[in-house]
Amino acid sequence: MTKRRQRLNVILVSSSEAQREAWIQEFSDLPNVSVQAGNILDLEIDAIVSPSNALLRDDGGLDEAISRKMGPGLKMHAVNKMKKYHNGRLLVGQAMCVDASKKNKRQGVKNVIYAPTMSSTRTLELASENVFLATRGVLLLDREFALSRNSKKPTLYTIAFPALGTGAGGLSPVACARQMRRAFADVGQCSAK
Repeated sequence: MTKRRQRLNVILVSSSEAQREAWIQEFSDLPNVSVQAGNILDLEIDAIVSPSNALLRDDGGLDEAISRKMGPGLKMHAVNKMKKYHNGRLLVGQAMCVDASKKNKRQGVKNVIYAPTMSSTRTLELASENVFLATRGVLLLDREFALSRNSKKPTLYTIAFPALGTGAGGLSPVACARQMRRAFADVGQCSAK
């Protein structure tokens, strides 16, 4: 007898009121998605999403804040895992989960999911499409974990997303919310209330 998996819960976190309002407009019909004000690093949660670049370089924003708060060991572990499983580059649209609990036991974040929204730190790309691809990559990663019987993969019940693409990507809150919602629909995470 197979055990039914708990539905993934998603928390969309931003200190920007405009971003939260845009998310509420796009996601209010989804019972498993909530919008919250605050700092994503202060949550006690299964995983947070880091909108890194393809080489996982800390060049500012949330990715740098994660490294500062959780220590350099987490980033070194992530880079080594990327080299081993992704040939040294995590492409936009891919996502990789790294166990954060072993590297920093004081934090409430158990895992960090790296989901690049740009291929390098010096390129201005189609931020809107990259937000769709990064969000989709995270949701597909969750599906992979749900289907896997490998006990070494983490159990992800709740994932927190920041406002992808709105920092260096320069995307508006509304465009960010629409692209994230588009990814939810694409992966089949849009079962309404």
